[in-house]
Amino acid sequence: MASLLAALTGRELVHGADEAAVDALATSSGGASLCVLQTWDRMDAAALDRWARRAREGALGLICADDAAGLSRAIAKIVAAHREVGIAHPFRCVVEGASFSSENTSDALQVLDGADLDPDALARQVRDRHRFLAIKGHGGNIDVTLNVGAVLCGLTEDAPARGRGPHFCQSAGHCSREQIGQKLRVPVDRINADLLFVVTCGGIAASDGIYSADLSLARGALGALATSYLSTTKVTATPDWIPAFYGATALSGVPLGEATRRLSALHVGLTGSTPTFVLLGDPALRLAAPRPAEACIDISGDEARRVVHLRDWSAHAVDIELSALMPTLAAGYLAGDTDLVLDLRVLGPGENGAQELADAFTGEVLARVYADGRDLRCAVFSTASLEGRTVELAVKASPHTTRRLRQEILAFGRGKQLLQWMGAIHQTSRSRRLDAGRVDHFDEALRTLLEGVSKGAELLKSAFDIPAAANQLQRPYGSRAAMLAGAHSLASKAIVKALDTFPKWGMRFYFAETYGAAFKSVGRRDGCVCPNCRTASEEVIVEAVERPDMRRAHLYCPRCSIVQDAPADMPTLRILCPDEVPRGRAIVVGIEQMGDLPPGRPLIASLAIEGRIPWVDARCEPGHVVIGPGAAASVKRAFTLEIPKASAPGTYYLVLIYFVGSEVAVATRPIRVLP
Repeated sequence: MASLLAALTGRELVHGADEAAVDALATSSGGASLCVLQTWDRMDAAALDRWARRAREGALGLICADDAAGLSRAIAKIVAAHREVGIAHPFRCVVEGASFSSENTSDALQVLDGADLDPDALARQVRDRHRFLAIKGHGGNIDVTLNVGAVLCGLTEDAPARGRGPHFCQSAGHCSREQIGQKLRVPVDRINADLLFVVTCGGIAASDGIYSADLSLARGALGALATSYLSTTKVTATPDWIPAFYGATALSGVPLGEATRRLSALHVGLTGSTPTFVLLGDPALRLAAPRPAEACIDISGDEARRVVHLRDWSAHAVDIELSALMPTLAAGYLAGDTDLVLDLRVLGPGENGAQELADAFTGEVLARVYADGRDLRCAVFSTASLEGRTVELAVKASPHTTRRLRQEILAFGRGKQLLQWMGAIHQTSRSRRLDAGRVDHFDEALRTLLEGVSKGAELLKSAFDIPAAANQLQRPYGSRAAMLAGAHSLASKAIVKALDTFPKWGMRFYFAETYGAAFKSVGRRDGCVCPNCRTASEEVIVEAVERPDMRRAHLYCPRCSIVQDAPADMPTLRILCPDEVPRGRAIVVGIEQMGDLPPGRPLIASLAIEGRIPWVDARCEPGHVVIGPGAAASVKRAFTLEIPKASAPGTYYLVLIYFVGSEVAVATRPIRVLP
């Protein structure tokens, strides 16, 4: 059967090739597809990782079975699939929580949101005969959710008839792995598709995995009706349009191996992850007759905004190189200096040959820009035929880059983590105090802060999915700048609310006691100067034990004690005020910014006398001050501090707490209250 497949597809058959021989064949193939036949027992975790990496470099597919007889049966199905090109069977995607959908028409790719169908109807849909069926949902190599009421299960339908009895997770035809008897179980051996694409985490089970082979989605599908199987080898994040991208590519007549290579390149270019997709099937198999994929390209506009028109395009997917078409924009994106914003429109022929908006077009057209090595590429794909239409793609630069977005997400993550540690340490110390039953304003403030920072962090993470969530026809991609501003707005509202109660927190000037148990000292620097008294000082660097990316700098003055406690890369503030103040007087306390603020991150500060000292009930106005994002060094703000006449004379500490974005810092200064 292997000889028949080789002859049918015009490929050479090589017997007994070991790993080194496969590497040599892959290197010398010159772009030709490489199909490897082997038994399942050779598919351990290390082998899966190697195959995923090779599939990123060239058209690769694996045909796997338990033995020689199983390989012959698998090849027989593949030979039959080769002969069925042109026969109309559905191309369908079932996506749990899809951000877009597309109704099926002739010559189209259908995208369904699993949440829109009841479990029985959805089970009937996926059991239809398919040329291409993609299922995206939560799961792994033994099951994947179709929607809240149904699950695709690796346990085959006839498993109980083999003498083993019902599996422990099976309950009267339902899946009880998550909710006993609640999810309708769709056995994977009922899926009749030339390609089953399972988009989930680790959808291909390694031979040395923890689950029985009887539960494997891949083995159950390929051992029954499915001809080919495509999935991931590890935990991975994939946007909801990935099934549509692959389906459109396959519908354009691209062989499965080359389609998988494009998918892997796109995924790696967008996420920066290692290759994860592996095709179990013949890489030379086409699911549709080839269509012309070379669009006629017109380019216009200037270096700041380039407009690309794709004409005479009958394929459902096309991949174009942008580096030569827009070198300045491409160079900025590849260097990480700028992001690219896309505006996509579909045009149709109008009167006198003019191009007008194609209002009657009911499909979905999507585009994603990605880096493929040193090249900038753009994948454009559609769920419906674009024959006779023109795709207009406008590309412009945005200063809010993916790199910047990742930096902001990391900053929010550090801020959130520190607040969580502060809360845990505070609860432990509070339980030991005699006054544990009184109102704890610090605890309430921590909850407010954590809620606001957490909401901001979630909003920033969703900014990565803007192209997936805003991909309706003729709708421009959303602005990451707006998402970034919104995230900081959410955090800032919570910070303002919490800091307005700062005098009630009772915080001591030694801020590190609120989080110090989670950190260790990793270095020090001499030659520093105290911002209060200009005494020679020492800076100590501490690092979180569980998060080496979280470093803080403590500036220690032998006269003033700890005067700064801030993230190591954060601009600091210093307090400007007299060393002494007579009681019964009000003084102006200034604060000065000692470094430039990052763009997009505001600084919010509040001032109070340390601790809960009943004999110095100082009042400070306003409750908080704000310095805008991106402000240059030396910006100043002021508070008015009133020391009541009844205050006891003595030396106290002013404590200035401030947030830059979502990260917190403290500055202190001793002040003497005179009689």
